[in-house]
Amino acid sequence: FKQKTAYEIKECDWSSDVCSSDLRTPNMKDKFAWKRIIHKLKSLARYFKKAERNIYILTPLSLPLFGKHIKMIQKINKFLLIVQLSAIIKHLDFKKPVLWVCIPSVKDTVLYLRKKLADYLIYYCVDNISYYAGANQKEILSYEIEIQKSADLALFVNHRLVKERKIYNPNTFYIPHGVDYNHFSRSQGKDLSIPDDIGNISRPIAGYTGVINAVDFGLVRFLAERNKDISFVFIGEIFTDLSECEALENVHFLGKKPYEILPNYIQLFSCCCIFYKTDNKFNIYNNEPFPTHLLYISEWDDEEDEMNEVKSLDEWCAELL
Repeated sequence: FKQKTAYEIKECDWSSDVCSSDLRTPNMKDKFAWKRIIHKLKSLARYFKKAERNIYILTPLSLPLFGKHIKMIQKINKFLLIVQLSAIIKHLDFKKPVLWVCIPSVKDTVLYLRKKLADYLIYYCVDNISYYAGANQKEILSYEIEIQKSADLALFVNHRLVKERKIYNPNTFYIPHGVDYNHFSRSQGKDLSIPDDIGNISRPIAGYTGVINAVDFGLVRFLAERNKDISFVFIGEIFTDLSECEALENVHFLGKKPYEILPNYIQLFSCCCIFYKTDNKFNIYNNEPFPTHLLYISEWDDEEDEMNEVKSLDEWCAELL
């Protein structure tokens, strides 16, 4: 939805400025923390760029929330963000700036800019962010509520959160996740080439695409050991330990792939699977053109026609393909 909106804005001859800011406190005991830091540094090296006509991307300079001085760092980051965003808005000659916010960690900056600079504020909750690993759940939730209260419009991709949060802002609505249908429906055709790294994997394939950081590998191991004739293929950047499944012959981690060729991989999936660990995660791809299976997530009680929900490990095996 975010991507589609940005492209619609582009076609209307409006300018879109996309900013990135992290909300996790770095944990240097996490062996993948350095990988995230390197990603951030690469983004900072680009800093501000024009991605396409009327679409600009800014990776603002900000300090990581380390140690006992988080409050002070937040004040410094607020100052840095305000200076940078104000300069970019002036540089791009925005006439009626609209703040479209997805990350609650920038709450102080957003509330300041809403009063001083922006004509409208939209809060778009794309995930249950307060449950992210490394995030301060209570603090992030309070930030979310403050932004939502000040927003002219609040959008949530979760029915349950809409019901809970509408008391803070009557202009709170449900907008489901979606995908670029025209792009991914190409996987239904017969004219796509087959990448070498998946072409040699035996079929049928139960596939997953996305960042690999909250996967229930106990579930994956159980399914892979019970269904040795099925290949389990994971496509996406890895930010978690794979040791529980790495040695299994029918489990394959192919790494991150360019967005443009994802349909080339998905065309070989017999089904798409969602292996999230908890009911707190609801950023899932229900619009893929294949059967999708997931361990029960209460959010999808109203989406029975779009998902095959399974509530036990035995049901997983029975419904897998």
